[in-house]
Amino acid sequence: MPLTLTLVQDIAPDIGLREITPQRLASLTPAQIAKISLCGGGQGSELGDLFQLQGDAADQQLRWIGDFSQCDYLGAGMRSGEVVVEGDVGDHAGAAMSGGKLTITGSAGDYVGSPNPGEKRGLQGGSILIHGDAGRELGTRMRRGLIAVSGDVGALCGYRMLAGTIVVSGKLGKQAGLRMKRGTIVTLSDVDDLPATFHADCEFLPPMAPLLWRELERLGFPIERAQWERRFRLYSGDAAEMSRGEILSPVS
Repeated sequence: MPLTLTLVQDIAPDIGLREITPQRLASLTPAQIAKISLCGGGQGSELGDLFQLQGDAADQQLRWIGDFSQCDYLGAGMRSGEVVVEGDVGDHAGAAMSGGKLTITGSAGDYVGSPNPGEKRGLQGGSILIHGDAGRELGTRMRRGLIAVSGDVGALCGYRMLAGTIVVSGKLGKQAGLRMKRGTIVTLSDVDDLPATFHADCEFLPPMAPLLWRELERLGFPIERAQWERRFRLYSGDAAEMSRGEILSPVS
């Protein structure tokens, strides 16, 4: 049974949950997990003071229940395992992940899958699935892996992206893909306000679309197959970075 952490009292915005990862908790008993000290909130707290704990983390599966919209860095630093958040999360969710699967059933704040402060790499492996909207700079400097969003995303999606794949069912915010070096951004909506350093190349049936559709289905992030079985317009860029990145948008 996954370790389920249910929020039982209000959590201060600056409480740090960035170190509460599947790999860290796997070898701990529920009693030891409850005694983990949390920084922030103006006073010392233990995990068991704020959450009701059920199950165990031996199989590296964590389930968070509550409103974490004011809580940053949830799922940051994951290397393995699975985290499911039943609710909204704040900024920097999944920062510097290198493996595992992070699923957010609500919306997420800014900088999902982006680097930790002072670091040069964002998401380096694994997958982040958001069943809602996400804020600005989703996937900044991501190196590999997959981010999928069922709703809209804010400005600068894929900023300075190095590689990997971002799928957005809704609308892309302004200046998506700015300064991206490589990688793929797919939106299932029309695009506007792309950087001037992107140019439309062609219209085609992407050969990778069936593979990506099957991978999202496997991960529990279903998108109607008909959404993929159509022609897409390819935009190449950023020209300032040798135009090796790509943004795909369906042809109207």
